[in-house]
Amino acid sequence: MENASKALIIAGAILISIVLITVGVAVLNQGSDVANSSSMEGTQLQTFNQKFAQYEGTISGSKVKALLNAVITNNQAEENQGSGYFVAINEDLATPASNPAYSSTSSIPNSSDDLRASTMYDVECVYGSGRVVRINITAH
Repeated sequence: MENASKALIIAGAILISIVLITVGVAVLNQGSDVANSSSMEGTQLQTFNQKFAQYEGTISGSKVKALLNAVITNNQAEENQGSGYFVAINEDLATPASNPAYSSTSSIPNSSDDLRASTMYDVECVYGSGRVVRINITAH
């Protein structure tokens, strides 16, 4: 009789251990799925926006040149990768992807060589779907 009760106690302890391990693994898997899906996307979005948002405000022509180079680099990389995260400069969102700089001839020179370092420019980032889609640059 004593052996039977000890066997039942041991069996119960093993059953409880298995249930606790199963619950722990399920919680761990669920937590890693959430971390992989939303945090990575949010981090990538924040990194993408930061490349351009750091230039927002009134900046010099030399910083505008750096901004234009960042936009050109980004758009050329997007053409190669095909993810479609292009950034337009002073244009509407319908600008064709054939021009990697998306520079407007109306309010900013087409070439960064035409910008003067001493001139001040107002830079505004326009967001769509949580990311920078257009940057408006005007001479101050």
